[in-house]
Amino acid sequence: MLLSSCWTFSYAQASSDKDFINQLGKDMLNNWDVEAYRNVVNLLNRITEYDTKEITNWGLSSLEAMRTAVTEPHFGISDGYLLVVRAANFTGHFKVVNDRWVKEGPANDLQFAFNDDNGSLCVFKMTTSGARKTVYLPIEQDEEDEWEDEDEEGTDIINDYVNGVKLISLEVPEKVEYTMTQGSKQLMIATFTFDLSVLTEDWDPLKNGFIVSMNASFAKSKSSSGANSAAAVKGVDTGTFDFEMNRVGYKPGTGINFSYNAKSEGNTLLSLDLNAPGTLNLEDGIFDFDESGLVIKNIGLQSLNFNMDVMGRLQAKGNIPDLYDFITTTSSAPDFQSEAEVLQFLNLLNTKMSGNFYYNNSTSPSGMLGLAPYYDEVEEEWTVNPTITFTSDNSTFPLQEYFSEENFPEFMGEVKGIFNELIEIVMMMRGQVEDMYADALAGIENIPNAPALSMQNGQLLLTGHRPGATAEVYTIGGRLCSRKAVGSNGQATISLSSLPNGIYVVRTPVGIRKFVKK
Repeated sequence: MLLSSCWTFSYAQASSDKDFINQLGKDMLNNWDVEAYRNVVNLLNRITEYDTKEITNWGLSSLEAMRTAVTEPHFGISDGYLLVVRAANFTGHFKVVNDRWVKEGPANDLQFAFNDDNGSLCVFKMTTSGARKTVYLPIEQDEEDEWEDEDEEGTDIINDYVNGVKLISLEVPEKVEYTMTQGSKQLMIATFTFDLSVLTEDWDPLKNGFIVSMNASFAKSKSSSGANSAAAVKGVDTGTFDFEMNRVGYKPGTGINFSYNAKSEGNTLLSLDLNAPGTLNLEDGIFDFDESGLVIKNIGLQSLNFNMDVMGRLQAKGNIPDLYDFITTTSSAPDFQSEAEVLQFLNLLNTKMSGNFYYNNSTSPSGMLGLAPYYDEVEEEWTVNPTITFTSDNSTFPLQEYFSEENFPEFMGEVKGIFNELIEIVMMMRGQVEDMYADALAGIENIPNAPALSMQNGQLLLTGHRPGATAEVYTIGGRLCSRKAVGSNGQATISLSSLPNGIYVVRTPVGIRKFVKK
């Protein structure tokens, strides 16, 4: 994969690998506009700041309207219900009146309108368009599942509505589009396109495949030079920061495909391509045991190919020509007792894979990606670590240690900051959905005490949860800090006194919530 680019820079050609990578990293970050999508997320967060009870009631009514009785035998089923789920059913215009959402009336799309702190009208909208295709998904009833409505606290509201459903009919639109505007400026447009040609009435993702494309465009918050743009604040078009994922998914014969591009004002910052041709064969699973031990079955994919390009100046390519042979080899790796055993195994494995990187589309590799022996002092065992080797001086480094903040202080610290910011953005957006879900639980009359979470005197207090359930507190990075079982009264108290100030996540059976300890 070779890319041409129109980037221009004010520095001379780097004289060393480290200087080249350092400059590339700084130029990359200078054009990576985190604020472009952070602005959208901050506005989306405002949606849950208002009373959402009317939205909840509308959502439940829309879900109820989808449930239709089946009077004729359908795929051998002649009783129960058919739940027809279609995105086009969720339509309506909402606006904020006296700090609460009010439904304005019927519409052919879904829209939320509110004012920002400066009084500008902000509108978040979802529309569906194009052709539609219906697939039927059978529900396998589990005797231990919550099919019987026992009015338990914390009952899944969707299970309440599909109680007794024998089949789900899912109507898939060809296109779903999301937009966010602020005043006269369009901050975001995101379009999901589904390939309907692979969908059948008895659709199975492994048998028939699934292919989706996503294109998202955000109004830039800063100019190409990296300075904050006054024009962006005033609503003047300053270009876009775009993400593209084209034909991502799986199709029998063509295999698994993934294609990603990040662009700034039309210029490609980063592109990733991955494909594994073939037809998946997972009906009996990948792993099996016979008298001689573990057997790896042929999963049907022939090879694995990987390509990456960074601003047309750094390319990385990897290939596993025989994926089944590679999986079989790695699965048969012994428990290494020495460095020599690891080296012997790697000599074999390296013949079955390749990974090189290049500068400025050169045909000669500037280095290699590989594996090297590593002794894990914690686990007290030998294993392998990814490495990077430069052809200029044949130097080899552990990949994680080389791309460290200490080695590249000018940009790796900011990369970590962006990564943590993305995690926080995802958590905030997930929190919005969970808050509305909690509101839905509270709105159901047969749940007198909806699950709740509060912070009192440096402690987390959980109420209304199922006795015996487990509550866990994690750092934003995913490290478990505390675990507590809910008592017979439905409550649990978790002390935070030993935790430093920061952002944490609490996981309970009804969802995940983020909180800040100050």
